[in-house]
Amino acid sequence: MDSQRQVMVASTPHENQKRPATSAPAPPASKRMRSSALARSQGPSSIHQIEMAQRAAASVPIPYRIDEQAESTKHVQAARAIDCWALTAEEEHKTEPSNEKKVTLQARDKAHLGSTSIDLRKPRTPWIRCIECLASGSWKVWKNNLSGGSAKHIRAHLVKEHRSAYLAACERINYVPTDELMLTASDDDVNEPLTSEGILRYLTEWFAEDDISFNMVSHRGFRRFVNYLGQGKVTTKDLPDRHSIAAKAATLSVEAKERIKDEIKHARGKVSCTTDLWTDDSQRAFMCITAHFHNAQKRQVNRLIAFRVIEGSHTGGCLAENFFEVMEEFGIIRKLGWITMDNASNNDSMMTQLEEYMVTRGMDFDRHGNRLRCFPHVVNLAVQDILGALSLSAKDYEGNLAQRGFKLDGQPELQAYLSALSRELLERIRRTITALRRTQRRQGLRKTILVGNSDGSWTLRALELKLDCPTRWSSTRDMIERLLYLYPAVSRYIASDPTLAEHVITHADYEALHDILTVLNFAHRAQELLSSDRVPTLSFAIPLYHALVDQWTRLQATLPALSYAIFAGIKKLNAYLDKTRSSPVHIVAMALNPSIRYEWFDRISPSEGEKARATVKQYMLRCLEEQQKERHNSSVVLPNQSCGSSEAAAKRLNIGYSNLLASGVDTRPASRAFPSFVESGSTPSGSARTASEVLQTLISRPSSAVSTHTPTTQTGQPNTALNIATVELEHQKLEQEPVIAPEDMNGLSTINYWQSRSDELPIVYRVALDVLPAQASSVSSERIFSSSKLTCTQHRNHISASNVEALQILNTLSDLRVLPRSLTRLLHLISCHSTEMT
Repeated sequence: MDSQRQVMVASTPHENQKRPATSAPAPPASKRMRSSALARSQGPSSIHQIEMAQRAAASVPIPYRIDEQAESTKHVQAARAIDCWALTAEEEHKTEPSNEKKVTLQARDKAHLGSTSIDLRKPRTPWIRCIECLASGSWKVWKNNLSGGSAKHIRAHLVKEHRSAYLAACERINYVPTDELMLTASDDDVNEPLTSEGILRYLTEWFAEDDISFNMVSHRGFRRFVNYLGQGKVTTKDLPDRHSIAAKAATLSVEAKERIKDEIKHARGKVSCTTDLWTDDSQRAFMCITAHFHNAQKRQVNRLIAFRVIEGSHTGGCLAENFFEVMEEFGIIRKLGWITMDNASNNDSMMTQLEEYMVTRGMDFDRHGNRLRCFPHVVNLAVQDILGALSLSAKDYEGNLAQRGFKLDGQPELQAYLSALSRELLERIRRTITALRRTQRRQGLRKTILVGNSDGSWTLRALELKLDCPTRWSSTRDMIERLLYLYPAVSRYIASDPTLAEHVITHADYEALHDILTVLNFAHRAQELLSSDRVPTLSFAIPLYHALVDQWTRLQATLPALSYAIFAGIKKLNAYLDKTRSSPVHIVAMALNPSIRYEWFDRISPSEGEKARATVKQYMLRCLEEQQKERHNSSVVLPNQSCGSSEAAAKRLNIGYSNLLASGVDTRPASRAFPSFVESGSTPSGSARTASEVLQTLISRPSSAVSTHTPTTQTGQPNTALNIATVELEHQKLEQEPVIAPEDMNGLSTINYWQSRSDELPIVYRVALDVLPAQASSVSSERIFSSSKLTCTQHRNHISASNVEALQILNTLSDLRVLPRSLTRLLHLISCHSTEMT
């Protein structure tokens, strides 16, 4: 009875929640006549659809809300223009104030810059003022465009007029300016003789950097441009042909590989990898392999080491053979750490074959223990299971209602909601979005948004609808979010055109989509948090798995109609949590995270905490024994270089993790509270495993899974008893280290933290160098695939596989300074030399 009463109360919305939409402007008389004639020609079902479209446009759904403060914060976070706000201040007026007022503002600015914590949010005042200009006695303000677009001009001013202060502010807030931003005209100057070899090199670097076809050198317009620029000193006869460009790209790629090999040779710990497959438009399959390690400059780096075409079938044996060849080529066999990949079945057989290769070489290698599963890929699989079970979820909920004697006859809102879910909701909105993205309708929807903004119906950004892609992480979530944001304009535009009536999105559809978005939001934030390859993320994987399962379990009670679908996602996550038992490296990474340590395990149970400590000590003992058996030649370690971009990434990761666990997501249902058969916070049978169960499988691995790739034939026996005592003593020191809140890490990555403690905890630091570069996601490979789409285009579909790899390696090595700003330097080289070619 309580549940029935809850439904009856919720089914009558409060009057103050209803917000009638402003009626659309009446169309011209000729268009009204055509619409009337069209309506008469339609059957009853078409007329019903038109009426539904008009009802949808007549008011805004109850749950539709745009939290102005949340939208503002979201936009500020998305902009990330923190370098601009460090040297600017709020200003109410455009006109220059009196000298007395200036003195007051200067004192306020001085206090602002001297503060230990600077507010890096965008000002909300009508104008934004330059602090440095006022300090020098001048006055500079910009109109504050709250919808975005101000930062570009402010940044350009700061770089041009206050370069030193700007760079100092960036260093203070751990912001790394882009290379293009910091380049000046003098940076593009080339002070070297004009030679055929120089032209060839700069052309090749430019073509690789901007994905330009080698055939450009044969284009008539380009050749005429060179003739004009050379003024008779350089002519088209001096230009290399496309074959020379391709050969030079191969040469530069080989040189880059040699630098990477040398960098790997002097790596300070294990070298972990990610790998994935990508197919171009010509149906050629490429295997991407990236390497991740801590280099001699004490920086965590990721390098593309292979982008090889895979001939024949994509069996696990074939993939293992290609992967092992690359490991041999780059000298990684004895340094190989962990391999992050997706969950394709051929990767299972690949790891089995790779284990055989490694053992044959005398290395300890475990096909399970040395494999890491891409976290965003697993989350995407769980999300796809949820989306695929929406119709079944509606039927399951309806059956549960019937079993408990609930009648749907008197609940029209609940009936409409369940009908929306059961009628392939996502397929219907995809058809609607496809119809509205056609050229004329796209323009019509944009015009509707602008008209609504001007007449005060709403305040919406002129955005376009999105279509999802099942294999692209969070794309369905993004599609739904954009549609819900633009819903008032979409519903009005559909109502204005009778031919679009079949694509109506009703209020019930909106409410169901709203609840689906609620389910997807936490998964989206979790996978985004771990989609970083600049800083260690592996330690957050298991906690975020459990946070996601807990969040979805609570939503089963809040959104009972989606409980069955949510259970499908939880089941998928649990299946992959079972598979993580084979990689105890997760436990070590968590224990080495200053913000997690052993507290996470101790909260589960004291016994789990003890088992985690035993696992960490096993790793420490193995690292100590490896150190004792290594024979190194003395080498010069270069001074530590700036890690600003890594620090900024680490700061975002730590704060994001803390916020995600603290705040979760908005779990409010769309509008009504439907009967729920799951208690809030409870777990349906089989829906979620406890953290203790997962840890038990993680920790119960044999000790062989803990070690990685140490030769099985060693000379000399270590003093085991002494080593165990040494590890025990250092581990006691490790346990005395304080737990640091993520927001207090202040941009310090986990590896850098243990580097600062390396004098007191040298074995722990060595373990950190081995374990922490391992990746929780294969996002590095995904980035290469995005770049490859610009290289392997329809206009370059005959480009050879070797050239593709050469160009990708050159394209991803800008931080090694392989590629300068080649076009501007090439032009300077040609135009500034009046002497003959030598």
